[in-house]
Amino acid sequence: METNPGEGGPKYLDEVGMKIIDLYGNDLDEKEKEEVDLAMRVKDLVYETRLEKFEVTSATSVRNSTVEPKAKLLFANPEIAERAIPESLTRDYPVQFDDETLAKAPWVNMVHAWNKVLNELNTVSAMQEGKTPVSPLVIASIANVLYNFTTNSDKERFLRTDEQFLNGEKYVETIKRESGTKGANARRHVCLEEMKYILNIVKEVYKK
Repeated sequence: METNPGEGGPKYLDEVGMKIIDLYGNDLDEKEKEEVDLAMRVKDLVYETRLEKFEVTSATSVRNSTVEPKAKLLFANPEIAERAIPESLTRDYPVQFDDETLAKAPWVNMVHAWNKVLNELNTVSAMQEGKTPVSPLVIASIANVLYNFTTNSDKERFLRTDEQFLNGEKYVETIKRESGTKGANARRHVCLEEMKYILNIVKEVYKK
């Protein structure tokens, strides 16, 4: 697999990065390459940030009843709160917690994703504090959890695509929800670029 440090991208060419690549092996398909990229981004957080212990809630649930508690914890951090949800996701649905908004708003997925990411990054925080060793396998495991929370990882990737996010377009998921279709992206996954967006914000806010 090629390594490409690239400006603003993950730095592959170090000892831990090479060990992570070895874990995934050669001849990777597109999904595996995307997951490796996330693993490298997580790895960079280990060395380039100083994370706090994040308070999270309902880490395994995406029920609408969990959105407000998750959002309150997320927005309690003012540096993250300012950029946590891109404006394109609140354009049609401002952040509020009535049933109709929670059923349709695209930002709901981002709240769940932030909670998922911060929960996993508590392990990175433990690595930074020396409470647990810096392990390529653990970093790959974190990346796997995060990748599995993206529409790129499942068979519903057209419901919420990277291109739609980058272009600020309305998601197919949102269109279906507004049309009365039940169960559109029921797992409330985000697209891969949204996951990268979250990791980038964390890197900027907690940079050493």
